[in-house]
Amino acid sequence: MRYALVILGGVLTASVAFADSGSKAPPNPLFQQECGSCHVPYPPRLLDESSWRKLMDGLDKHFGSDASLDAISRSAIEAHVLANASRRERLGVDGKPTLRITQTAWYQRKHDEIGSAVWRRPSIKTAANCAACHREAEQGIFNEHQVRIPK
Repeated sequence: MRYALVILGGVLTASVAFADSGSKAPPNPLFQQECGSCHVPYPPRLLDESSWRKLMDGLDKHFGSDASLDAISRSAIEAHVLANASRRERLGVDGKPTLRITQTAWYQRKHDEIGSAVWRRPSIKTAANCAACHREAEQGIFNEHQVRIPK
């Protein structure tokens, strides 16, 4: 327990320091492991604090799955995403806060030229599969000049 608290303290300190510097989020192995076990560990900057709070409060029904975490892991991951969240409110295309990055106005604007047939390709399957086209999505890099849309 003492070891876990030391780790949590380090995560909190590093997350706050990086958020204040304006840099992208610091590496967070726990976040990468837990969130990345099912999908790309989306960079915290893609949602705002209120969206991340809602998302973390509903892990037991996370888009149809139970993504519950033990209390220490949950606290550490929540501290990381909140410290590195967007400072701008990320609203859905309907103008309301959203939990789905793919429904934010920013995401829609960046992907407006992609037709629905592309999303249905077996190599992509869903708009949430960032790694299908963004080869460095796992590292939080989404450079539009490096996009490769698979056939």
